[in-house]
Amino acid sequence: MKRGEIAITHYSLGKIVIDGKKYNTDITIFPNKSIEYWKTDDHNLIQVKDIRRALNFCTTKIIIGIGAKRKGAVGKEVADFAKQNGIELCIINTYDAVRLFNHWPQKGLCAFFLINN
Repeated sequence: MKRGEIAITHYSLGKIVIDGKKYNTDITIFPNKSIEYWKTDDHNLIQVKDIRRALNFCTTKIIIGIGAKRKGAVGKEVADFAKQNGIELCIINTYDAVRLFNHWPQKGLCAFFLINN
């Protein structure tokens, strides 16, 4: 992690701590360092409409943390959408997604974390 980047210092089922602030719900981190609450429309099925906004930030990489117990699902069209838009997509459990987020350079990186499953 480089200076000036966001740091996720803790994740456990139901809680994530980012730059000292605790979140108890699913979140998105955008490349401009904004953090927003995030909720899928279809019981943790992540669809293109859930990640489309990431394109507003010239995203080159998207990490999707599908929960500690991998209960989230990602529709096939999400991978197709990412490929069509030249976005590197990584779909993994939220524990590993947090580690990857802290390791990858954050320029152009957008991350979606399912926290409560």
